[in-house]
Amino acid sequence: MIKRSIKTFVLIFVLSVSSLTTGCNNENKGKVAGLTKQIEELKRENSRIKEELENLKNEREATLGIEVEKVIGKDGESTDEVGTNMSIKEVRLDETILIEDFAELTIKKVEFTKRVNPPNPDSYYSYYQVKEEGLTFLHVITEVKNLQAQSVGADKFLDIEAKYNSKYIYNGFSTIEESGGGDFNYTSITGIDPLKKGKIHFLIEVPIEVETEANPLELKVNINGKSYSYKVR
Repeated sequence: MIKRSIKTFVLIFVLSVSSLTTGCNNENKGKVAGLTKQIEELKRENSRIKEELENLKNEREATLGIEVEKVIGKDGESTDEVGTNMSIKEVRLDETILIEDFAELTIKKVEFTKRVNPPNPDSYYSYYQVKEEGLTFLHVITEVKNLQAQSVGADKFLDIEAKYNSKYIYNGFSTIEESGGGDFNYTSITGIDPLKKGKIHFLIEVPIEVETEANPLELKVNINGKSYSYKVR
């Protein structure tokens, strides 16, 4: 009776160990299969990332090729003029430049003069006159309409510089008409209200030869991060 019980116990123990071993093997196989699947997914993800990086590299090289083509002439020499023409739009007299939600700008007149008076002088008015011999004003009259929701200082809209003979740069100062053109006032202390216009004058002091010689002369107009070119001659 005791021997039979021992045999029964041994049989049950063997079956239990066998079942445990089988369970462990199945569990390990499941883990291995899961890891194998994750590795395959990582390989596919790695291939996808490599492909995207290669595409980005090709796009960058293509972009650089276009940029180089813009600034390099046919003879292989660098040409600043090519890049300039691509980024600066040329405007004409009385042509309106529209910057949405910022301003409208029109160049009304460009002249050389030694004295600048307001167009409709009051009994007492301000004027500007060149004091030094051999110099003159390059006088630029602009009209600006404020398209912003609040009053903006007249000196905040634009800036103008002159380039003579394709290399000499001249800067000046600005003033704004008031009292219907009866006088001038400082642009730094005068605002233009929303949807109203202001006549802003730019006075650029230049050597007299800029007026008398026939070399190229252009104005660069900078407004709200954009640049425009006006060819005087």
